[in-house]
Amino acid sequence: ENTDIDDASITSLSANPARISLYPNPATNTIQITAEGVITAYTIYSITGEKVTSQTLHSSNNTLVDISDLEKGVYLIQVEANNQLNTVRFAKG
Repeated sequence: ENTDIDDASITSLSANPARISLYPNPATNTIQITAEGVITAYTIYSITGEKVTSQTLHSSNNTLVDISDLEKGVYLIQVEANNQLNTVRFAKG
C-alpha cells in the first residue's frame, strides 16, 4: 500500500504561511495580491475546481490581476510565494 503524500499538492484555506493579502474582496475588475515574499505564479479556479487562468510572474511581492472577463461568482486563487502554495477565496461581483 502506497501512503506517500505529495506535500506540494496540499493547500489549506486557513493556512497562509506567506501572508497573502487580496483586495478588494468582493471585486469587479481587478484584484491586488500582496505577499511578504516574492510571488512567482498564480492560478485561478472556479469554486467547482475548474482551472480558469494562470500566470507566471517575475520577482514581485505584489501584482494586479485582471478579473474583468470572469463571470460573477466565487473563485479560489492559488498563489505561489516563497516556494509555498497559498489558496485564497474571493468573490467576483
